Amino acid sequence: MPILFLMPIMSIAILSFDSYKVGIVYTTNIPYLLMMSIHQVHSTIDCTPSLAFEKAHEEHKSLFRSFHLPPQKTLDDIFCLHFSRRVDAYHRISLNNLQFQIHKAPLREEVDIHAVPDKSKDYALLRIWYKDILCDEYRVLSSDIVHF
Repeated sequence: MPILFLMPIMSIAILSFDSYKVGIVYTTNIPYLLMMSIHQVHSTIDCTPSLAFEKAHEEHKSLFRSFHLPPQKTLDDIFCLHFSRRVDAYHRISLNNLQFQIHKAPLREEVDIHAVPDKSKDYALLRIWYKDILCDEYRVLSSDIVHF
């Protein structure tokens, strides 16, 4: 392994705006940073950064949390088109001149519409939510809501 691999390679770029120095950007060698986080002992925590991260993760003091889908939600509800509409006095909403009856949402409240397009069948599934409660589902032609 060449000796240059273990030495930090730094380049400095000075950002300027109207001849004022705004900041300094450092770029460095990524393998060197990885080696330092594994081997170099930090003076205040008295261990390496990678060991400190593992210890915090084991004690559940980490900000990383596992992801769980709430009940009645699917991945289609996360990766979809989102709209919001207000329920009128007749329990209806309109979306591009289409009227939909909403059964479980109160009057004059906003509902979230999750549109899941299915290009193979040329339709979209509209799932209408009010405060994490699934109100209704409708299947409409994709061309009626959004031009995909």
